[in-house]
Amino acid sequence: MTLPNENPAAGTAAPARADVPHPLPATRPAPPASPPPAGRRKWLRWLLVVLVLAGLAWLAWRLFGPSASRTAHRNASPAQPVGVAKVTVGNMNVVLTGLGTVTPLATITVQTQISGQLIAVGFKEGQLVRKGDLLA
Repeated sequence: MTLPNENPAAGTAAPARADVPHPLPATRPAPPASPPPAGRRKWLRWLLVVLVLAGLAWLAWRLFGPSASRTAHRNASPAQPVGVAKVTVGNMNVVLTGLGTVTPLATITVQTQISGQLIAVGFKEGQLVRKGDLLA
């Protein structure tokens, strides 16, 4: 049996014709991408560590470096004079000023048992009273 591209008389292959497809050359598939060699990975890790440390050092220098202390000195208030006094025993006046509402712990309604005119009040406003004190 003879192939279409073969010349039976000459025993050699005839030149290829345009209507007959050529077989594809054998090609190897591309090998999968392999990770970089171990030495290269180690070098990249060290480079990353050095860059991180350099960044941290720069940040620390910017926050706590000599320029930060100069700025703090410029913004600091001048020294305050200090006086000396002997220790004595006495009252310390503490005055607090503020806005607010005073609410009593308990309220009562005072009613007289008899009707008539009020002639005298036996207490001052804000005075503490006890059971049995004359009120009116």
